[in-house]
Amino acid sequence: MNHTRSLRMFLVAGLLLLTACQSVGVHGEAEPGAASGPAAGSPVIALGDRFDMAALAERIADYPVVFVGETHDRYGDHLGQLDVIRSLAERGVPLVIGMEMFQQPYQRYLDDYIAGRIDERAMLVGTEWFDRWRYDYRLYRPILAYAREQGIPVVALNIESELVDRVSSVGIDGLEAEERARLPETFDGYDPAHRARLREIFESHAARGKGDFDRFLQVQEVWDQGMAKRASEALREHSGRHLVVLSGSGHLMYGAGIPSRVDGYTGARSVIILPGDGVRVRPGIADYLVYPEAAELPKRGVMGVFLGEAEKGVEVKRVIADSPAAAAGVEEGDVILRIDGVDLHSPAELKALLVGRVPGDRISVRLLRSHLIGSDETLEVVFPLGE
Repeated sequence: MNHTRSLRMFLVAGLLLLTACQSVGVHGEAEPGAASGPAAGSPVIALGDRFDMAALAERIADYPVVFVGETHDRYGDHLGQLDVIRSLAERGVPLVIGMEMFQQPYQRYLDDYIAGRIDERAMLVGTEWFDRWRYDYRLYRPILAYAREQGIPVVALNIESELVDRVSSVGIDGLEAEERARLPETFDGYDPAHRARLREIFESHAARGKGDFDRFLQVQEVWDQGMAKRASEALREHSGRHLVVLSGSGHLMYGAGIPSRVDGYTGARSVIILPGDGVRVRPGIADYLVYPEAAELPKRGVMGVFLGEAEKGVEVKRVIADSPAAAAGVEEGDVILRIDGVDLHSPAELKALLVGRVPGDRISVRLLRSHLIGSDETLEVVFPLGE
């Protein structure tokens, strides 16, 4: 299969080609002492050097660390990430994949999934995907499926959300000793240029005071430093493998988030690849930009209910009017005990069971109708999922 043709992916090389008056450092940053001001001339980006994914893989195959960015809800970005991974693997480069989307305490479920000891549903429930990341898992499903098929280890990079929330609430200095011990030993702050970029992001979301911005910076650095440390550990733990890091582009651009910190921990050579449609093209933002074809996920099959926890099964908290569940007679207060013969214990299990289902797929649902006075009725309803 020609993956480059199917995605019609082009790359911009020479992104960081500057005029001869300016020397260039890692990821296109100007070296200290380089010429500046009018005499240096204006930076020039060469857009004519286009090539395919196979050529990119050849260029980056010797880099121990490859950072590939994304806009989280863009399916095309994730297909582009998969194309990078697949192209390197097909060149014989041994890989380990680090993912922002999974949190560090749940690593064992990723290990078990890649090893074939558990299925996709158990992995999603075990990693608490639907509570901790929440983006549609189908965006990342092809990447995880390929990693499992090829036996490529996947590493959970992210700090657990409870700890991030605590930093947001009390700051790093306000953490308890046990909490602080779970973070990297030191934080080095951000350079002025990256602080300015983060301030733009901060102010575009809300008008806040200086103190809030300082706390915002702390949270960003906890993310960046925490993921960089885990990525660096993964590189050592999987000696001989090249690390591909998948994260939001904001953690990678200009090398100021995760990449510079991984470099500080390991000294390993790295390269940054970003989806070009999601960034403003500026000198130094990345080493390569990719332009995958826009892609949309298929329509997702839904029941049309809101769910809650129950002692046994999953409680129906609300039924959407004119939904497939409503048409089948599902009522508020019903407890869903089983779908297609699989017993349920949490809303996450139900959501995981429906991953990959499309509108029109029929499901068999066993209900407990104990919310009606004097009723302890169980019934089976079969109906097609809707959009």
